[in-house]
Amino acid sequence: MNTKATPIKSLSHPLWGLSLAVLLANDHVLKGAGVLPSWMTGKLSDLAGYFLFPSLLATALRVQSRRGLIACHLAAAGLLFLTELSPAFCDWVLAVSGHRLWPDPTDLVALVSIVLSYVILAPLALRRESKQVATDRRRKVLLLLGTVATVATSPRRPPGEPVRIWDRSAEVFVENQRGQSLQVRVSAPKEGIQYDCKTALSRPSELFAATQFSVVRHVTLGAGDSLPLSEYNFNHPEGCNVVWIAAEGSPEYIAVWRSGTFVFGNSPTSASGRIVITQGKLEGPEGLSLVTPATEPQAPTAQCAAVDTSTEPAWSAALPTSGSHTLRSVVSGADGCDVLLLAQGTSEHRFTVCSEPVALPFVAGDSLRFDLPADGSDGLVISGQSGGKTVTLTLVRKALALTSQRMAPECPVVQRTCGAGEAVRVQVPTVLGLSQPLARGEQETIGMGAQTVAVYVRRAERVLLNDRACDVSGSLSLRASYITWSTR
Repeated sequence: MNTKATPIKSLSHPLWGLSLAVLLANDHVLKGAGVLPSWMTGKLSDLAGYFLFPSLLATALRVQSRRGLIACHLAAAGLLFLTELSPAFCDWVLAVSGHRLWPDPTDLVALVSIVLSYVILAPLALRRESKQVATDRRRKVLLLLGTVATVATSPRRPPGEPVRIWDRSAEVFVENQRGQSLQVRVSAPKEGIQYDCKTALSRPSELFAATQFSVVRHVTLGAGDSLPLSEYNFNHPEGCNVVWIAAEGSPEYIAVWRSGTFVFGNSPTSASGRIVITQGKLEGPEGLSLVTPATEPQAPTAQCAAVDTSTEPAWSAALPTSGSHTLRSVVSGADGCDVLLLAQGTSEHRFTVCSEPVALPFVAGDSLRFDLPADGSDGLVISGQSGGKTVTLTLVRKALALTSQRMAPECPVVQRTCGAGEAVRVQVPTVLGLSQPLARGEQETIGMGAQTVAVYVRRAERVLLNDRACDVSGSLSLRASYITWSTR
């Protein structure tokens, strides 16, 4: 059995060439172009590079056996584990070669490429072929490698813009005290992000997510160099500054402070706010909130969980005309909505009402009126005579000027598609006065003599962050919806 290996033959496989093309296009065209997110270009480099590397290593070492091929693939896997799991190894590479590596455990997905390299390319290296075919293959591969040597010069990650001087006045600086050059990325909230300053200062790790930020500076800080952090808050109305800092060899941090907390200066020695990058961490002055982002969001209770807006009350877009309407029939749908057949004079039309968990308190033959709430809330008031009683059903999906209070214990900030918020309790106005503070899903019945009012709260949330890119009409305010049903 012939077990002699010729690794250079593997380099002529179409998938090896395709991986090379992907690596070159990714490193020279896509990185930094804004076409793909940075995490995706990083993963492409790892997947393509680790498919190429074991065969290149085996070729350079002139491996001639299956065991040698296995050893080269294991060496590639070992290098991957070291670079992605060992900050100490990355620091050593930086000190020896000046090449900066950013450890990221998610890059271990490239192990798949190493396995595929052995499964696909190793058999080609062990295949027997004629001397002429082998010679032609070597010439093609040498030409390919020559092209790689002249073109593939991009670093694995961009080195960043060098910063050696302080380019603006600021009250907060980030300073490198690691004793060696470091890459530092500074990100700020996107321009459409609105956020509550008080919550940002007290609970930034809960309030903010990485998707709400964009990179504003990517620099190389030499030993002892500093970078001013200013002009990144897009004129927040409360003067709140939020900066996401990623320093090489340290966890990522969110820095939050209110403008005017520190003295402005043209350098860290004249400014009173200084964030220091030390070994494995960042340290900040008193008055500045400096925390690591939450890796796993806190699991909220049912009352504190994100709001399902589909549970809010709803009705047909066009309200019935003013005046009295006779209810001819009611058809209840499986979705919890009721279709009302209304008659006014000789005309008839259909109107839909979704009022879960309250069953529609009207029956065929009742006379109904349809009005808007007196306080201007986004709602609908249906009133009429039913069973000898005056019945009023009020549906509100965006209430105005409700009294609210925080939950006890306090709810965590919950991320939503277009922002973040926390559950609260609200007091709902009724004809018999304010209800007790109620959370989402809670209800109360108020009675006075023969008159009763049932209150059902469908949503009670304080919006703390809103992304106008996907919620243009949203704002930082109380969002509450409720249903009341009164009889007398």
